[in-house]
Amino acid sequence: MFLQGVIEILKRGSRSIAIAAACLLAGFALPASALAASPSPTPNSLLPGESRGVSEAPPPQPINWDRVTQEATDLLSKYIQMNTSNPPGDELDAARMFKEKFLTDGIPATTWEPEKGRGIVAARLRGIGKHTKSIILLSHMDVVPANSKEWTMSPFSGTVKGGEIWGRGAIDDKGPGVIELMAMLAIKRAGILLNRDVLFVATGDGALGSTGAIQRSKDGGQSWQALPLPVEPNSPIWSFATHPANPNRILACSHYGEIFASEDAGDSWVKLRREFSEIRALAWTPN
Repeated sequence: MFLQGVIEILKRGSRSIAIAAACLLAGFALPASALAASPSPTPNSLLPGESRGVSEAPPPQPINWDRVTQEATDLLSKYIQMNTSNPPGDELDAARMFKEKFLTDGIPATTWEPEKGRGIVAARLRGIGKHTKSIILLSHMDVVPANSKEWTMSPFSGTVKGGEIWGRGAIDDKGPGVIELMAMLAIKRAGILLNRDVLFVATGDGALGSTGAIQRSKDGGQSWQALPLPVEPNSPIWSFATHPANPNRILACSHYGEIFASEDAGDSWVKLRREFSEIRALAWTPN
């Protein structure tokens, strides 16, 4: 079932979304009577900045998990029907769908098209600014190509049957993306206040990818600068590693085993000689 791509969301979907929402609430919720969310956000609200104003707030409302489950089921089925096989990806329509879902509920969101047809979407649910560090909910919208002859159900049908949703990406990574989105919507609709911001980011080129780059922003994301790498990465940059013992040292790895190092906070980079088959996480510790 894992290779086929099945997510059991009708029977257990509400539990999955409840867990996601509960994880956010456990560390970040505020007393019900204390504060209220800020007024209607603007596009710039996506960017880090000073906390918006808050005021007296009514108690949070109960979350209707049956409604959330049905909405998540319908959304995931529609999402799976969008063929985002990589190559070529074609995630832009999916990114725009996510954006409209967030905007409908008053959560600021935006999309980017880094290459024709490729898509990225980001949204920010603002907290009250007690903590400056945000939590990010990350997923990718592209999927590995599927051979329909190897599937019991059509891989891009989004079929709902027996309490399960069938399709490519149901597990990796469209199902998790929908759970993350619905957790944010459930918290927003209930009027629950968090003590920090929550960011949603869904990218393309996550399943395969053939190119990579590193960009840096010094103004909270309003502008970005491509950093000079000695060679073009063989796949997307997958992970970064830093340590407070030396903030200027940054390590970065590509999905398919290349490691880049900077000793001047990203101004210049070298590629390490040793390569690996695949890297999913990276860390360094001082001697």
